[in-house]
Amino acid sequence: MTIGTDPIETIIEDCLLTAYLQPTPGGDEHTVNLLIVGLTGTGKTRMAQQYGQVRGVKEAAEITFASLVARHGVDLISGKINHLFFTDIGPMLNRTPRESALREMSLFSILIEEGLKEWQTMRGTFRSPVPIQCGMIACTTLDAYNRQMRDMAQSNGFLSRFLTVSFSHSPRLVEYIHQQIDEGVSMNHAKPPLVIPDGRHAVSLPRHISQKLRKRLPAQQTNGAIVERSMVDVARDQGDTYGYRTHSQLRNLLKANALRHGRLIVNNQDWNDMAWFSNFFGLRLAELDYMGEQQQIQIEVDMEAFNKGGQTDKKVSPNSP
Repeated sequence: MTIGTDPIETIIEDCLLTAYLQPTPGGDEHTVNLLIVGLTGTGKTRMAQQYGQVRGVKEAAEITFASLVARHGVDLISGKINHLFFTDIGPMLNRTPRESALREMSLFSILIEEGLKEWQTMRGTFRSPVPIQCGMIACTTLDAYNRQMRDMAQSNGFLSRFLTVSFSHSPRLVEYIHQQIDEGVSMNHAKPPLVIPDGRHAVSLPRHISQKLRKRLPAQQTNGAIVERSMVDVARDQGDTYGYRTHSQLRNLLKANALRHGRLIVNNQDWNDMAWFSNFFGLRLAELDYMGEQQQIQIEVDMEAFNKGGQTDKKVSPNSP
């Protein structure tokens, strides 16, 4: 874990865990895709490399769909890969001619949502016996986003398939990191590895918590003005006109957050975590801060019992705080 990046890394972990939610009939349990936007030198590549070693995650360097399938097709078809992690998505979206980039985005859009069974290449038509589907986590800089991605990616709805988070460093965090460099101390801190469950699990989201996602609350804008916005409004990309996709993504993040804590029922702790995450939704470049040597409490879970379907001793009722 890079100093100060805990909120972003926690969002990444919840996104990865959405791949382990058990779909329900007519439900909205889909893998959440994440676009991470930050200034140059804020640790995006380190995060990608850290989570590229997690089971079910593949750090991808390919910039074309054909090269991706040629290298990882077997693992994609078998479901061994649940998320692709791009340290820099810019080259893929900046291909020339423009039609080539749009074609790549269309293929990846289908891959990360409904699943792809057939695609055309210069070598002919390729077919998969089952739909190939996996999530995507991609990084880019704010400058690259503004110059290369916004207009093109929104023109075909590609970015609306992602939940966007952005961040910068507060003056206090910048000063602390420089102090660590002065002392020859690594900027990377040891962090307990993400525990990946065996198989998929059905997680219950009580209605009274789900409804909070659309409740409009006063929020202060960067210019000081106070407006009323819901969590869905704060998180949705401009390409998600009505916020339907974002609403589903946030529901699944709540469920994955419960799963990360070893629970099969979402409670108010998960909502509080979501409120914490919301500071980084969108392109506001909210500041990561350094709060001293305080360490986040890690919840220990009997994963063996949990993987066998047990609730563990962390079970809570829907109305528990």
